[in-house]
Amino acid sequence: MRNCSYLSILFLSLLLVPLSVQAHHSTAIYNTQQEITVEGVVTGLRWANPHVYIYLDQTTDSGEVFNWEIEGYGPGAMRKMGWSRDSITIGDTLTVNGNPARNPRNKSLYPQTILYAGNTLFDGRQFFAQALSGVTPETATDGLGGT
Repeated sequence: MRNCSYLSILFLSLLLVPLSVQAHHSTAIYNTQQEITVEGVVTGLRWANPHVYIYLDQTTDSGEVFNWEIEGYGPGAMRKMGWSRDSITIGDTLTVNGNPARNPRNKSLYPQTILYAGNTLFDGRQFFAQALSGVTPETATDGLGGT
């Protein structure tokens, strides 16, 4: 009987793990009904689990500087999107369009697109639309075949 209770506790614990993992990936702190664009200079990059973070300094027309935290996906997902630790460097100027934090004092952004020198480095909508349709850069064709 004693082994049964240990097994029950283990089983229940294993059931709860996915709930905590899923809860971690919520975007509830971001206003998904609003999009803003921020242009700034990269001041830092944290390439680590559970998320990659890019830090930008945005200087407003009045000279005020805001330090933005751009929340990316995990390093594994970012690699699948073509990113590496070397994709951007300190001093690069990026333009990021995305969802701001609900609290306006929190200068955090959930990116939809990231541009560098006019080139798209990240397009979350396109990536996930392709992933959901089964089309990846490796399987994409120039025609409509397979669509």
